Amino acid sequence: MAPDNEIVRKIKQGVKETDADAQIILYGSRALGTARNDSDWKTKMFVTPLFQSIQKEGIYL
Repeated sequence: MAPDNEIVRKIKQGVKETDADAQIILYGSRALGTARNDSDWKTKMFVTPLFQSIQKEGIYL
């Protein structure tokens, strides 16, 4: 498994252990495929109540 895929797997596993219904979004250069070796990982985690209210209100990022 490629190093980036392993990091993504670990992030997803940690999020699901925190809240099985949480949503996580990767953004920035890693999401765009323009990352360099020294690029950081930008993520946002939405826990269930907040994510449900965002869906209900129709707010999409």
